[in-house]
Amino acid sequence: LGQSDVGAFSVDLREREGFDKSLTLYGGSRQPQQKFSNPSYAIPLVRDLNKRFGDATIHYVGVASSLIVNGNNLATSSRRNKIYVIFDTGCTGMSI
Repeated sequence: LGQSDVGAFSVDLREREGFDKSLTLYGGSRQPQQKFSNPSYAIPLVRDLNKRFGDATIHYVGVASSLIVNGNNLATSSRRNKIYVIFDTGCTGMSI
């Protein structure tokens, strides 16, 4: 995102009948300024990896409350042990 004029993005990967998965970009000069349809869905970004571990690259990082794969809860964040999610928005696409 640092290479674009996009200010924020939202990703909806839920599988729901009648709805497609989506990536929505917000802000920027090429599109009208928009606000999230529901701000409570926003994920606050943190700089913990940079501050705590001296990571040289400042990633787009959020803290997940839990990690669920195929309906199985694999891990849960606590105050002491956090699950970090790194959003990689490289030139070839986006992966989470």
